[in-house]
Amino acid sequence: IGESDFHEGIDDRLEAISGLEHGYCARPGEVDLRLMGAGASVQSARQVVREAFGDELVSDDGANLEQVVVDLLAKKGRTLAIAESCTGGLIASRVTDVPGSSEVFRYGFVTYANEAKEELLGV
Repeated sequence: IGESDFHEGIDDRLEAISGLEHGYCARPGEVDLRLMGAGASVQSARQVVREAFGDELVSDDGANLEQVVVDLLAKKGRTLAIAESCTGGLIASRVTDVPGSSEVFRYGFVTYANEAKEELLGV
């Protein structure tokens, strides 16, 4: 979801909730939403977000994407290997910043040159 889609999907509904303040922080591929207010107004806002975005919602408790991924992998007894190119190791860095990631993260490759991608990864 892009930031503008996020705004269009819920801004009016959030602004209608009494005593609620909200703000956004957009990054590539994700939008963080901060909700501030009394418990009832925040709960109402969380429901609005769940209804609007359903399965596209990563977390409603403050966990970021990489934390959710690590937690799900650990819960399911799975591991993760990452092959990156243009991201230059950013994804592996974000995952390994999560406490407990060493239990699920096996290894990562940063292969930028086409020859390396073919030789090391077979792609």
